[in-house]
Amino acid sequence: MHIVEGYLPMEWCMIWYIISIIVVVIGIIQLKRLINENPGAKKILAANGIVMFVVSALGFPSLEGCNSSPAASALNGLLFGPAITSVVVTIVLLLQAFILGYGGITTLGANVFAMGIVGPLVAAIVYYLFNKIGLPNIISLIFAVIFANVFAIATTALQYVLAYGESFMMFFVILMMPESFLIVIDVIVSLIVFLVLKSKFGDSEIFSQNLNDFFKIR
Repeated sequence: MHIVEGYLPMEWCMIWYIISIIVVVIGIIQLKRLINENPGAKKILAANGIVMFVVSALGFPSLEGCNSSPAASALNGLLFGPAITSVVVTIVLLLQAFILGYGGITTLGANVFAMGIVGPLVAAIVYYLFNKIGLPNIISLIFAVIFANVFAIATTALQYVLAYGESFMMFFVILMMPESFLIVIDVIVSLIVFLVLKSKFGDSEIFSQNLNDFFKIR
């Protein structure tokens, strides 16, 4: 859900930038540690970044000043954690802003916060909780992707409300209308990648260790 250039007041652009930068810096630190401990992770990370760029390029006009797209960041959040995902999403959003005209530079912080922080974090929490209560991994994944998209949309709606003081439900419903179909695309793509990874690494080892590490109290 890309908020395009010029549609947020500068003070809110700065606030979202500050919050996002803090998480991205943490993500960079985690990414360096991940690559040092497991150099092979670079290939999976790069491949998933390409998938994210391609899938999130399937944008359709939504609310004025906003492009709707399935960010495909939920799966990345399950594979590498929300902080590392924020780094990948930042790179993807920069490429999209310059190449495709999606989003913008002043609104980059807001977009990273919604799609690269809130979405992946919600996906990780939902998958972890659903997996803990014994639901099959594939069902946990479906719900994780759905909830991640819905919360990312809700965050974008909240960003508009905080900037302009209008009705949250009005923004949320308008943003959800085109996004509902695109959430289905995101679920399908995530399931395909999940099944490919499952065939290589086994059903229970794809996300579990990463999320157990993420939810440890450090």
